[in-house]
Amino acid sequence: MYTRDPSPTSSPARDLTDQEHHLKTESTEHLKPRSQYADDAVQLAIAGKWDEAVKLNKFIVDSFGADEETQNRLGKALSEMGKLKEAKAAYEAALKLNPMNSIAKRNAARINALLHQKEGLKVGGTRVDLNLFVEEMGKTSRS
Repeated sequence: MYTRDPSPTSSPARDLTDQEHHLKTESTEHLKPRSQYADDAVQLAIAGKWDEAVKLNKFIVDSFGADEETQNRLGKALSEMGKLKEAKAAYEAALKLNPMNSIAKRNAARINALLHQKEGLKVGGTRVDLNLFVEEMGKTSRS
């Protein structure tokens, strides 16, 4: 299981140091409450440590079971890393737990749009914004 690396210099304010957020596996230590892991995951995200945030959120799901907040955090971290398909799956998992979750709905729609946009570029070339063309005065588009 993942646990915090105990540090004698840890402050109650939870300084975001690499040493403090170093996660390790130990079979002899007990799990902390879910809320403490969730707080740690939020702090990792605030610090932009997306890879560590993904690992910690996956650990929370594996250890405590899925919940919509953890799935939303996981989706956000994965999307920040550019792993859009995995992020979409995380948001969809949140929606299975609560179909009314507005955060998951909004982010799943955003990810879907990004994936469709990427797919459009792969399939048939680029889309051109018609506003980029300049019209000349005195000429019309009629033949």
